Order: sequence, then C-alpha cells, then structure tokens
Amino acid sequence: MEVWYGAEQVPASLSAPGGVGAVVTMGIFDGVHRGHQAVLGRVVELAGELARGGKRPLAVAVTFDPHPRSVHRPEVDLPLITSLTDRLASLNDLGLDAVLVITYTLDFAAQSPQDFVRTWLEGLLGARAVVVGDDVRFGCRNSGDAATLEEIGRADGFAVEIVSKIRSEEGRRWSSTWIRQCLKDGNMGQARQVLGRPHRLRGVVVRGLRRGRELGFPTANLEAATAGVVPPDGVYAGWLVRGGGADGGGQ
Repeated sequence: MEVWYGAEQVPASLSAPGGVGAVVTMGIFDGVHRGHQAVLGRVVELAGELARGGKRPLAVAVTFDPHPRSVHRPEVDLPLITSLTDRLASLNDLGLDAVLVITYTLDFAAQSPQDFVRTWLEGLLGARAVVVGDDVRFGCRNSGDAATLEEIGRADGFAVEIVSKIRSEEGRRWSSTWIRQCLKDGNMGQARQVLGRPHRLRGVVVRGLRRGRELGFPTANLEAATAGVVPPDGVYAGWLVRGGGADGGGQ
C-alpha cells in the first residue's frame, strides 16, 4: 500500500485523461473499527468490480492528521485509539492500494463541501466512485452529508455508495466513541468486539519498580506518553513481537 503525505505525492497520472482513477472513501478512521471496515471493504470490492472490461481504479482512503477535534478544540484532551502509524498498518491489512494523509488545519477546514470534493476527490484522485458511511460529514462546519455527496456525484458524473450496515446486532453504531468508553471502563472484551480485533498499545519499554520480578513474573512497562488509549490500572497479558535482526529472523 502506498502512503501519500499531501497532494504533491499523489501521481498526476491518476486523475489525468485516460488514468485509472480511484474508488475513494474519507474519514479519520481512529481505531479502524468494524464500521470503518465495512466501508473500506466495499471500497476494495467496488474497485475490483469497476475493473471489469477496463482499467481497475485504485482503492484509496483519504484520512486526516492531526485529528480534526484537536485542531478545533485544542483545550480538550482526546486520546487516540490508534496512532497514525497503527492506523496506516490497519488500513494496509484491508487491501487498500493507497492512503492519502491530509494535514488538517483551520484553513483546510474552511473549504465548502463542494470545493473539498471537487479539489481533492475529483481533481486530485480522479474519483470514479466515492463510498462512505451513512453518517458521513465533511466540509466547512461539517455542512456536507451523504445527500450532499450524492448531489455532487449526480452533477459531476461519479458514483456514490452509502454503506448503512455499520451497526451491531443490537442496532448500536460502531464508533470510536464507543471504543473509548469501553477502554475507559476496562471492558476489553466489548472493545475487541467493536474493533474486530484486540486493542493494541504502542510504546517504549521503560524500567519500572521491578515488583513483578520479585514475584517471579517479570513485566514490561510501557511509557504511557507513547501509547494510545490506556485502559484502567491492572495487569494485562499480551504478546511480544520481536523484529527480525540482520539474519531476517524474528518471533
């Protein structure tokens, strides 16, 4: 999977006449949870369908960094479920061809929904189709929604698909907010269900008080400042993945 950090890294041939174009989705994708997975899976699937009898468009996700809420409300602490590094790793696992990472600023946020779609999705990525969840919001003050996108698609000639199956069997919408609450409550099982995988932390191992060693159970302490959403105090079991050395080995 390619990662494009900004418009200047997107191949000009993508949106050029005769270019393959793209099937595009957009979002923050914090956690890359089951709702996100439903939309992203459809992006990959539709790219394959559009290849029949012609060139296959790229399956592309547009995401934003930093998190928009931290830009609009910097005084509010919003712990991220996944860092950008882990977010990109999860997106790669879903079979996307590329991810465009847009630096989110107040100037960027001032674009109208129409300008955003026509500049970034159509003009830059050559969107042949756009796939989003039914709760999508975009553009200045989040004034664009699914109906807005469908209207632009009809006017400009690209397909729009709205994915509505982004809820649990009980009817609750899969969301990053739900996951954060689960992690805050220490409900790791529920968090796993919403994420579709175990919650992961990334951090630097630091020296602790060696209490576990004294009890015969040595532990690894992660520096919280480098981690994502940290669950409540407790003892957690996990897996250590050791990177390969010069011989290419690892476990």
